[in-house]
Amino acid sequence: MMAATLLAVLCTQAQDDVVAPPTMPETTVTNDEVGATYIKPMIGATYSSPRADDTSGVRGKWGLTAGCELMRRTGKYVGFSLGAAYSQQGYEIRSSPESKANISYLNFPLLFNVYPTDGICLKGGVQLGVLLKAEASAMGSPLGRYVDVDMSEAHRSTDWALPVAVCITTEIGVEFEFRYAYGISSFEKNRITFQGQTINNDDPAHNSVFSLTVGYRFKL
Repeated sequence: MMAATLLAVLCTQAQDDVVAPPTMPETTVTNDEVGATYIKPMIGATYSSPRADDTSGVRGKWGLTAGCELMRRTGKYVGFSLGAAYSQQGYEIRSSPESKANISYLNFPLLFNVYPTDGICLKGGVQLGVLLKAEASAMGSPLGRYVDVDMSEAHRSTDWALPVAVCITTEIGVEFEFRYAYGISSFEKNRITFQGQTINNDDPAHNSVFSLTVGYRFKL
């Protein structure tokens, strides 16, 4: 029948005009490939303050930090990283004259990384800090300038800490990280020899350092 033939032709054309629905891409890890190694140069700011039984009159001090981190993604949800960073730390003392401690370290954190979701990394581990400089600055000159005094003999050459961090990675490879390092060893010596005098330090202080950094990750 002619009607049946026309109907069959119309049905065939209608099927050809139907657009197939788009296929959804498979869910994959986009920020880090499993088994890949990355290096991240970074720079940022620190806020440090001492932890001790008596910190009256002491306030925190801002500083700079810069370094790099080598990261490896060993699995979909886990990885590790090893870093090296210069860190300005110390504290200020509200007194007359006003003084401040300028302490800098070269820190080496070894971190275990957990990736709960794409773009977010939680970090925790251990950190060794090597003392680079320890100076006390006080307003002591007649011209109203700070006078620097070497205090390295009063500080330990190494500092151990437990760092934890939250890192956010963007699609273009820029990373923002907030980190806190809890000092587990005192950075001051129990017995201090300064300018020929021996002083017993019954309350040696520990470091407490916050940092906020921005970096860019390169794949090796």
